[in-house]
Amino acid sequence: MRCIAGILLVLACAPLRADSAAQALFREGVAAVQQQRLQAAATAFQKSIELEPNFTAARKNLGTVLWFLNRHAEAEAEFQRVVKVAPLDPVPHLYLGLAATERREFSIATNHFESAGELALKNPETRPAVLQAYLGAAEQFDRRGQPDKALRAYQQALKLDPEAIPVYISLAAFSSAHGNNEYALRMLSAGLERKPGSAALLLERGIVQALQGLFAEAEASLRESAQADRGMPIAQLAMGVTQLQRGNAADAATTFRDVATKWPDNARAHYLFALALNRTGDPAKHADVIAALRRAIRLNAKDAGAHALLGHVLLDAKQPASAAGELEAAVRLDPKNQTSLYQLARAYRALGREIEAQRVFEELRKAKARASTEESELVQLLKTVPSE
Repeated sequence: MRCIAGILLVLACAPLRADSAAQALFREGVAAVQQQRLQAAATAFQKSIELEPNFTAARKNLGTVLWFLNRHAEAEAEFQRVVKVAPLDPVPHLYLGLAATERREFSIATNHFESAGELALKNPETRPAVLQAYLGAAEQFDRRGQPDKALRAYQQALKLDPEAIPVYISLAAFSSAHGNNEYALRMLSAGLERKPGSAALLLERGIVQALQGLFAEAEASLRESAQADRGMPIAQLAMGVTQLQRGNAADAATTFRDVATKWPDNARAHYLFALALNRTGDPAKHADVIAALRRAIRLNAKDAGAHALLGHVLLDAKQPASAAGELEAAVRLDPKNQTSLYQLARAYRALGREIEAQRVFEELRKAKARASTEESELVQLLKTVPSE
């Protein structure tokens, strides 16, 4: 049985007469636990509680045994009863925290874990669940517009496990999203001190450096990340994005082509290769751009960017009918994208469909009015890279 050390057996003392029937059943339950006969233990503890409803030790043990029998709802009910009469007891708070984590009620879970104290916060058996709760709570606080609470939750997660790479990455991404890239880089540096050569940390550092405009440093970090983990295309794609942002379209195209060759089923690699190749401005590469975009769309028909770029390329090639079809698909997938709306209006106008062109121009006007600020192309591209 995979058990949390110390929880079941520390509860053996109870304020009952030594010769009471409830105490005898309690001892029978403890013995059954030691023999790993959990169902028999649950029955003994239940009978003990029936004789003495205020027998808190028996109720705690019953809840624990029910938890390890995967009867979590019943266990939680027992612990809810215990916490009402013993609010400072860490045991019920531990399991109530675990139950809340399973339901993704992360802020409730962290409150219980803190009430459980060292039983939860310093217990290696519970650490994954506790970390999940704090990271989940941080994300939920951030979505609710409570960044201060989110930051405290991230920091508590880092305090719990200073070796956890996902915590450094989550905290850095949170900080960067809130405009504090310097703090994000400090956190990533701290993570790399503990985990030198981590491909994931180097990848995140490269992305944050790129967002700061430190493109040479970003490219170096991403190249190091790619070398550290050659089995994943993410760092190579991000490196190509920084090359593209620095105006090195030919180098970026080479990077993306290499990824597409090694991972031919990676739709994003084909799309980014086409984007970079198109930026080189070489008319001899026109057919290659179109072929790469068609491969990207075959692999992922829901990629609005690939449809939009293909429509743009076809429109520039004086193929407005084909362009309109691709741009219509792009707008269906991303109705607020101003570039796609503008290109679609151009395609309709080239086809002589002036009424439709005016309708789309009006949609474009509304989209511009609704948008406060548009993200830079770099941000848009880097957001897509790490998700695969």
